[in-house]
Amino acid sequence: MTPGATDIHLLSPKSVLQLAHPHDPGSDCQSYFEFNGVRYGWDGHSELFEREDGTGIARFYASWDVVDEGEHQIGKLVITKNGKSMEDVIVMTALVVQERSEEAREAAFHRRSLPSVDQHARKATAEHK
Repeated sequence: MTPGATDIHLLSPKSVLQLAHPHDPGSDCQSYFEFNGVRYGWDGHSELFEREDGTGIARFYASWDVVDEGEHQIGKLVITKNGKSMEDVIVMTALVVQERSEEAREAAFHRRSLPSVDQHARKATAEHK
């Protein structure tokens, strides 16, 4: 297993799909993988595209972007005709990307809700006066 990557074990054909999560701000995608010799990337957590030519493969619409929210729990994944032959791979990578996105949102929320070191220092200083 490569650090900064998620290994997805496929049964048919038996193989390991490595979904990389680079921390490079200059990268054209937040997560990418190779399948059947073609490189794909997730742009954020919403669009899967072929990295060679930019062809759209799938798009995820989060529930807050979907008009009919009663029909969807977390959103809607739309796979284009270009992605029909790899639906299972698209769904698996989409789930991983969504989970990582949710973890990042929760971590950011948690950091904002925690008092900073400066706030603790000011409070301690004020209590000693």
